[in-house]
Amino acid sequence: MKRTIITLAVLLTVGEATAQNNVKKAMDDLVNDKSTVKVLTNKYEHDMGGEDETYCHYTVLQIDKARADKMIVKVEEAFDKDLPTAYYSLYQTPKIQTGERSNVKYGPNLEYGVTFGTKKSHNYRMICTEDANNAGKRNAYAMVWYDEGGGVRCLLYQIYGKRPLKKSGQLMSLGDLQKSLGKTMTYDWSTGTTIIDDNQKIRIITDNGNEIVTADAGIGEIADDADFLLLFGNLRVALLDAIKDTGKKTLQTGIAMKLMKLCKKYCGLLNENEKATCRTSLGEMRKSLQKANPDSFIDGILVETADVLQKK
Repeated sequence: MKRTIITLAVLLTVGEATAQNNVKKAMDDLVNDKSTVKVLTNKYEHDMGGEDETYCHYTVLQIDKARADKMIVKVEEAFDKDLPTAYYSLYQTPKIQTGERSNVKYGPNLEYGVTFGTKKSHNYRMICTEDANNAGKRNAYAMVWYDEGGGVRCLLYQIYGKRPLKKSGQLMSLGDLQKSLGKTMTYDWSTGTTIIDDNQKIRIITDNGNEIVTADAGIGEIADDADFLLLFGNLRVALLDAIKDTGKKTLQTGIAMKLMKLCKKYCGLLNENEKATCRTSLGEMRKSLQKANPDSFIDGILVETADVLQKK
């Protein structure tokens, strides 16, 4: 019985490893296909085989138009096979636009990164999978392709390194959003990451890991008008930054709801001048939202919040 259990465990481990290597094998086969032309190869490696191992292998291919569809489909099929083992994936085409961007980090301190999803004219397939042998590390595989020069230009990435903060942030219903506000939510931007963490802190972190904004996303103890204005100001900054990214509606909605809750519960601490200042700020937030990222629901929340300040 013991031998059977051990054998089963080994088989499961082998199966998991195989499931995560379909894309790697398909990419390697494409790179080594003699009918493709290598335009560029680039390799970054650090501490290979060591505890701090991290790398980025990058290849650019030019593929004949007549052969490209069949060759690329093979790699896409490998992505589909590995998809069940991925904790994050990205799929975009010129006809299927999600507006999502993903910055994949690597390097000893995650100081380097490649951003995917930036070109509407390009096709993107990307998955991130946990390293089965090291929970703190992850593999990222990406293929980007587009028509160029009578053929197809294909960019292949194999990236390995530390696993950054887990990514969530898919669109939710309002009810699910309210339930999730006490949990960690992470949103990757092309310029950094915005987080609402378990301690109800909003943090905006740059690509090099520096924290540039810290705001209390919870209500907590608001003892006087100074406490109110400090939190209101922090939430204002967080919202103005969040609305720059059109794909992150959940975070924008969460911050707007925090503003409304704050005002409904504590605006009695403010004098009339302070209320007027906050209403003016809400108007500025609405203008920024309408200009960069129109959303009738979030706009309605901001209008309701301004009305609360007017009435109380």
